[in-house]
Amino acid sequence: MVMNDSTIVESEISDSAVVYHRAFVKNSVLQTKATVADDCTITNSCLEENSYIGHRSMFISSYIGVGSYIGSDGVVKNTKIGNYSSLSWQISAGGGKHQIDCASSYSDDWWKRTFNVDLGRTTTTEKCFIGNDVWIGSGAIILGGI
Repeated sequence: MVMNDSTIVESEISDSAVVYHRAFVKNSVLQTKATVADDCTITNSCLEENSYIGHRSMFISSYIGVGSYIGSDGVVKNTKIGNYSSLSWQISAGGGKHQIDCASSYSDDWWKRTFNVDLGRTTTTEKCFIGNDVWIGSGAIILGGI
């Protein structure tokens, strides 16, 4: 069931999945009884059977296993979450690292666009892995590479 004020773009939604109000789902797969709460953004992701994404959460380029859930106001990027894991509200997982060995915290893209200078730095985004039967409390921050 998809509420009529939600937006679904190029996604595969099971007949028993539920997408609540004002959610945005793009390039994603929602399996049997997967639930996306109000005001969520889901892109390039897979939600397995009986999984749940809480209100106002962002789930980007990620995977959530069977029976797992994320509470409200979570931000999850580049993360694989196993089965039956519980992530509380206001968690952040899979965020990028900031380079601390440079003279400036501005990105290489900014230097290139602004001054046409290539600093030659490379950045990589490491995936974050959260296993099966894991419980993560509210406000936790889990960086990529874990």
